[in-house]
Amino acid sequence: RSVGPAFLRSMRVHTVKICDLPASKVGLSVSRGPTPLVLATFAPAVLRPRAGAWVSAVRHLSTEAPTGEAEAKAEKRKPMFLLLSGSKEPQPIQINLDERVIVGLEATMKVLEAELSKSVQGIVMALNDKGNYEIRWPKGADDDVATYILAHEYTAVEAGWEYQGAFSVGVKRVKMLSLASLLFTSIGGPLLVVGEANPTSMQWGLAVAIIFFGVSTTGLLHLITSPYVVALRRLADKSFEAETPLLTGGTVTTRFHPADITPSTAPFATFKAKGRSFFIHKELFIGDEAQTMLWELLGPQAVEDMYTAQLVKDPSDPDALYNYGRFLWLVKSDAPEAEKAIKQVLDMDPEDKGALELMEHIKTGTKPE
Repeated sequence: RSVGPAFLRSMRVHTVKICDLPASKVGLSVSRGPTPLVLATFAPAVLRPRAGAWVSAVRHLSTEAPTGEAEAKAEKRKPMFLLLSGSKEPQPIQINLDERVIVGLEATMKVLEAELSKSVQGIVMALNDKGNYEIRWPKGADDDVATYILAHEYTAVEAGWEYQGAFSVGVKRVKMLSLASLLFTSIGGPLLVVGEANPTSMQWGLAVAIIFFGVSTTGLLHLITSPYVVALRRLADKSFEAETPLLTGGTVTTRFHPADITPSTAPFATFKAKGRSFFIHKELFIGDEAQTMLWELLGPQAVEDMYTAQLVKDPSDPDALYNYGRFLWLVKSDAPEAEKAIKQVLDMDPEDKGALELMEHIKTGTKPE
């Protein structure tokens, strides 16, 4: 796949095989007579069941064996998958922290360079001598790069619950429609006076009004939708990444820690972080992990008020009772009230597995991991 059928035909290949190599490597080679030509070696750990998802850890396009130094550097490169902003699929990279280098596909490297440059000075992307894209960074940035890589490693993010805004697609479509409207009004307004020898004040006023309408409605829509969280995920280092819409219809990613979160009294906002407002649908946080994330985003008092309001509206809501009981035990350590709430859940459904496990933790004074 790396070199293509034309190259193989030009080499008059007699055999193509996948063979085992030392140090738990797998090799892909072709033979022309008795001499094999090594095309690629890669670790089995980076294979994925999807077609075309394998990643080459070392590429050789010559019949000469790699030098000892080059082979040693290649061996130190750790293959891994990252979940980057704007990508729904994990992206393969190879990283060598000792050599301060990351190697990967062009599209992946461009996104990674943009993300790392936000917090790390001196990031450089270039082609190496093998024609692969690589990113390098200065010595003093080792900790920042390592923190980002570990936080975005696919295995760490994959297991976590991810929030998706209910109107994510609708917001994007409305913004695109608004931009189209702005374009038409910006062109249509001047057409009322262009070509007129002596345009009247009414024509000028109407042209300005049309342009103002397009600009104001687009600006107002952006002001309302800019806090809307399209996607929210929790990373391995317990920080959060929130994606919000841009004026152009794309998204911008903001990373923040629980310590950065403050309550917000602004309209169309649930909380603030790093000077920006964010709006989330609290009712979409379903499940223990999602509820725990919601607690950190809103704060204990706001969460308790939310559960209290839910129970005032429907005192027999089993989900609200369970979530409230879990909150009382894990956050406030209020065993009597937590036991009371969970007991009401078990009265309605004695076989509720989650409630039974939580009741056991409350009685034994332990907290679930």
